[in-house]
Amino acid sequence: MNWLSKRLINNLFWVLLLIFSFEDNLQASVLKLNIKGPITPPIEDYIDIGFDHAQEKKADLILIILDTPGGLEKTMRSITEKILSSKIPVCIYVYPNGARAASAGAIIALSAHILAMAPGTNIGASHPLSIFGEIKDKTLEMKIINDLKAYTRSIAQTRGKDSQIAEDFVEKSLSLSANEAKEKGIADLVVNDIDSLLSQLNGVSYRHLSKTYFIQLGETKIEEYEMPLFIKISNFLSQPNLAYLFLIFGLLLIFFELSNPGLYVPALTGILLILLSFYGFHLLSANLVGILLIILAMVLLIAEIYITSFGILGLSGIISLILGNIMLYKSLGGAIRFSPMYMIVIILVAIVISLLIFYFIVKAQLKKPLEGLDALIGEEGDCIKKLDNYKGKVFVHGEIWNAEFLNEVREGERIKVVGIKKNTLLVEKI
Repeated sequence: MNWLSKRLINNLFWVLLLIFSFEDNLQASVLKLNIKGPITPPIEDYIDIGFDHAQEKKADLILIILDTPGGLEKTMRSITEKILSSKIPVCIYVYPNGARAASAGAIIALSAHILAMAPGTNIGASHPLSIFGEIKDKTLEMKIINDLKAYTRSIAQTRGKDSQIAEDFVEKSLSLSANEAKEKGIADLVVNDIDSLLSQLNGVSYRHLSKTYFIQLGETKIEEYEMPLFIKISNFLSQPNLAYLFLIFGLLLIFFELSNPGLYVPALTGILLILLSFYGFHLLSANLVGILLIILAMVLLIAEIYITSFGILGLSGIISLILGNIMLYKSLGGAIRFSPMYMIVIILVAIVISLLIFYFIVKAQLKKPLEGLDALIGEEGDCIKKLDNYKGKVFVHGEIWNAEFLNEVREGERIKVVGIKKNTLLVEKI
């Protein structure tokens, strides 16, 4: 009887486990990515690893929450190619109220399998500009516009959108509200929030490689994929406003060094800021900036040994080393990417060495001088002659010195040197 009871309990356990597993598999998986701010190379990295994560987790839907003023054309093209070739359906949701998918963001939004917008949002205004503003060469501008129009038109046709409206985004800087975008066949849905969006997406059809598929969600499990720390740092450094500040302050520091040669700290710190500004303006690639920052870090750490900077050069070197490793790590492909553990160990070793150097420098600064007049401070001796109440002769360290008394001292009494004024010792009675 006991054997039968145990057998029944064991079977019941496995039945319940299968039921819960089956229910778990019935839940649709949605991976949510958040893009807020300019479209920069770190955003492309975020999209890449996010899509890879979605494939590993076998997600049923990739949901991108978009709010951007635009960004780089090269980055935009890379992101749209990733979305267009995605086997997992991608829904871009311009959200929250007041958000926008402007310029490059509008073209990215068009590439999604499903484009949804929240009330009070807008899309469009994709006329190309250079990083310095309007393109002055009209012939060059027309070539860029025609190329971008053709690219946008092909995306719109692929997704079944109004290609003329898409072209007007580029040529006429047309911008549409959410409701206008829905009326003109650009937006597929206008919904108030994410829950409403997911409920309306269930059963919606989409096309991929000339085939029609349906989004099956039902009970949905949303996984929010946060931007990794190293991409957050890279994205922060790639902001144009910050790059401009780095450039200005870097040039000012170099000018200060030229005005006061021999300080070294302003020049080396200025070079660090200018390298970061070049990265922010995308004038240098991430891997080149990373290598240059690591080289600069070594120069700064070595300079800390020979130049008294009270740790400023060492701190700048550590910052340069950390940023250089981050940029180099994220710019290398997966096949040749080094282990982050090596990066962490190298940075920790550099920090320990810098702290030791700083410790020995501070210790040397606080240590009593062994030669020169300053070495006499703290020494004791005897008053051998008084010239008046405040002046006299003292015998200190095997030599007779002129002295100035800071308190009442008599001949023959012990004194202590507390300071030096020119070649006169300032002494007081012990």
